[in-house]
Amino acid sequence: MTNIIELQINKSTPNRIELNTDSISIYLETTGFDIEHVSDDFAVWMFLPIAMKCGKNLHIRGTIDPVVARNAEKLSYIWAMWVPGLYSTIKVTADHCMPTAPVQERASEVILFSGGIDSTHAMIKRGKAGNGNLAVTVHGMDYKARDDARFESLMAKGLPLIQDLAYESASVKTNAAEYVAPLSYSHGFLLASILFLFSGHFKKGVIASDCTWEQDMLISPWGSNHVTNEYFASEIFKLETAEASLSRIQKISAISAHPVALNTVSFCKNYKSRPDNCGQCTKCIRTKTMFIAELGSCPPIFHVTELTKEQVASITLEKKSDFMFFFDVVLSARANGNLEKLAGLEIKVERYIAKQKALLAEKKLSMSKKLARRLLSIAGLKR
Repeated sequence: MTNIIELQINKSTPNRIELNTDSISIYLETTGFDIEHVSDDFAVWMFLPIAMKCGKNLHIRGTIDPVVARNAEKLSYIWAMWVPGLYSTIKVTADHCMPTAPVQERASEVILFSGGIDSTHAMIKRGKAGNGNLAVTVHGMDYKARDDARFESLMAKGLPLIQDLAYESASVKTNAAEYVAPLSYSHGFLLASILFLFSGHFKKGVIASDCTWEQDMLISPWGSNHVTNEYFASEIFKLETAEASLSRIQKISAISAHPVALNTVSFCKNYKSRPDNCGQCTKCIRTKTMFIAELGSCPPIFHVTELTKEQVASITLEKKSDFMFFFDVVLSARANGNLEKLAGLEIKVERYIAKQKALLAEKKLSMSKKLARRLLSIAGLKR
């Protein structure tokens, strides 16, 4: 069995590209933008998590930028260190390694736009675009690739904001999510790959930050983060992480003050409700607490606008990311005088902190017992 994944790239039309190995076939289809100048670099990012998971070197049957090859190998080192049971370090090669010449005139940026809090905030803070800048929405991650109707509803919902900010609009449909699991680790590669599709037409690709640097350290490893995002770069194109110093709750006020953005934002976890916000799923409940903490009330962007006592009671802090978000909510609500409107939430956060203190004390006690046994053992040997 060969220790190399050889990847063929088939650019059949300006709107469809296929990536093929002996056992995998990934397609990418663009709508709203013809990709006439495509570098093979995007394929490296798409297949890197697949190759790392298989423990096989990756060879591109085409031409890639030597900076991309070097950065890809660095990323394999990082992820093999972070998740050693899943990923391995690999080598990345190609038939030819040389910088890809861009078209003579390139627009400033292409930005990923999902309609969520982070990408919506990134768009409005960048202001009016113009000059051919492009907002791209991915079809095949949050929205299943086979679900055209629901995805078209998402595109229609977000279009007023895209137009208000003078961006062009496009989408990329792909089945890549079927092959790059787990997405919690690999989604950064997939998103970088899609941005690199446009590297011949734009100077940089922009992705909204999920977390601040400090939050990244709490929940790491997470697929899109401030450490690895820096390595998605070639000689002529790079990925920029927008609003890297802002947590999600800090983005709420700006969205609320922008009437178009507020009416287009979509973040619901209930697939049947998307792109509308049900107001009852865990993500809608969490986002409601953010609005109340920052502004004192929920805007009418949910099917169920009110945040009920039962919904607050249903909140659980089982994961570090849960604590991360609700820790910010409690601090914001306290600072803005809105803590009483989130009755019971502060207690949940305090209980989580108390649990962590207890675990730390238990760990210290265990270490003390081990040290005591060791000292007794040494003393016994001396006698």
